[in-house]
This record gives sequence, structure tokens and C-alpha cells, in this order.
Amino acid sequence: MKDKRYIIGVIVAIVVAFIAIVLIVSKPSSNRVDKPAKDKVPAAVNLTKYANSNSRTEYTTQGRIVGDNQFQSVRISVSATERKVEVMNGYENSVVSSQTFPNNSAAYSTFLEALKQASYASKQTSLQKDFRGVCPLGRRYVYILEDPGSKVVDTWSTTCSKTGTFAGNASLTRQLFQAQIPNYNRLTSAVRL
Repeated sequence: MKDKRYIIGVIVAIVVAFIAIVLIVSKPSSNRVDKPAKDKVPAAVNLTKYANSNSRTEYTTQGRIVGDNQFQSVRISVSATERKVEVMNGYENSVVSSQTFPNNSAAYSTFLEALKQASYASKQTSLQKDFRGVCPLGRRYVYILEDPGSKVVDTWSTTCSKTGTFAGNASLTRQLFQAQIPNYNRLTSAVRL
């Protein structure tokens, strides 16, 4: 009789332990921090398909947050027909100087292929939905590919951290856009970013 109680006690202990393990394993952890998932970019946007359209790519660099009369930005636009650099003052982007250079479909197609290699269309989720004011003492970068009627790419990043929606290679992208403008450094030498 004593042996029966001992065996029943062991079985009950095993069952209780099993139930406890199942409950612990299946209970969601309230301390777990999930990383934001990358947005699903529609089937890896094929940038080169926009080479023969009226599309335009843009790369804008904005300076630190200062008074309106001190705030400056530089925008580089590239399309199948032209390459343009614009220096802008103020938060309303008043163009104070610009220079335009001719372009052609073959050059634009090659440029779009290079942007594809830099993952220009890659996008990620950001907790900050509006980039204005983010990284106030650094720079903000805006990346756009606009096809008439829609923005195929519309992302941003900063120098302060990895915040932003742009998930591509920022350094390579910057170099590719600046290389489209002859004498880029001379043309933007007076800009305070």
C-alpha cells in the first residue's frame, strides 16, 4: 500500500511537472522586444524598367535644423533627358541656383542599374513616420523615384542613426548621384549643410 502511494505520488509529480513545462513554453513573453520588420517592396522593384519612361530619380540632402534664412538643401535630379543640381534655401525649398546637363536613355538606364545595385528601392519600417525634425544637428537624405502619377520610391535616412525608411547603401547612392553632376563639389561649395 505504501508502494502504491509512492508510485501514484511520482506519477502525479511527473504530470504536474509536464503541465508546468507546457504552460511555461507556450506562454508569450511580455519582455520580448520584436524588431520592426522590413516592408515588403513589391517584387524587388525593377528600376531599369523606368529608363524609357518619363520617370525621374531624386536625391536630396538637407542640412541641420536652423532658422529658415539659414536652412539649406541640395537636390540632384536625374531623368532620361537631363541631370540637374539645385541649391535650395529655407524650409519651403526656394531654388537659389541650379545647373542642368543633358542626359539620354542609355545613360539613364545604366544609372538606374547602378542604383539597383545600391538597393535604392529597398525600404524598411521606421518608428518615425515624418522625417522633418529628425536628426536636428545632422543631415537628412530623401530618395525618390517618381513615375508620372506615382512615387515608386519615397524613402529617407539620416546621419544620426539607422533611423529612416531607406534600407539601401546610402554611401554608394550618394556617390552615384553626385557623380552625375560635373564639378559637383565646386557647384555646392558655398552650401552649409
